[in-house]
Amino acid sequence: MNLDNIPNEIFDLISEKKYEDLNTMEKETISLYLTQEEYIDAYSAIRDFQNEDAQLPIDKPGLMFKNEQPSTLYRVIHYKVPVYMIASSLVLFLCAYFLISQRSTKNEYTQENNATSELNEGVPIDQDNYPDDLVFEL
Repeated sequence: MNLDNIPNEIFDLISEKKYEDLNTMEKETISLYLTQEEYIDAYSAIRDFQNEDAQLPIDKPGLMFKNEQPSTLYRVIHYKVPVYMIASSLVLFLCAYFLISQRSTKNEYTQENNATSELNEGVPIDQDNYPDDLVFEL
């Protein structure tokens, strides 16, 4: 049996149907490439592989044993959070940031006004009681 020139349709038939279940058109197509005995041997070999494959346990990578608990880091990274919670957290964070920044600039402005008003409310001009730092001679 030369498997190099056999079309894929023949392999599909071998993996799906017994020789007895084929219709006459399929039998004629198969007879161009394989004899009845070769077809039955190939069918039984494929069935044996499929049965063996179905009996083997599948080890999926990344899965843990049933009794093993995931680590805290794994649970934190893979924790499912709804999108609306993330969006609302972001909006709250931005609002808090802008409120805090507005208050800090407002406090700086009021501190500057208080400092200038204290200077303006200082010593009246009609008194000769000036601070030494402001007095200079010409």
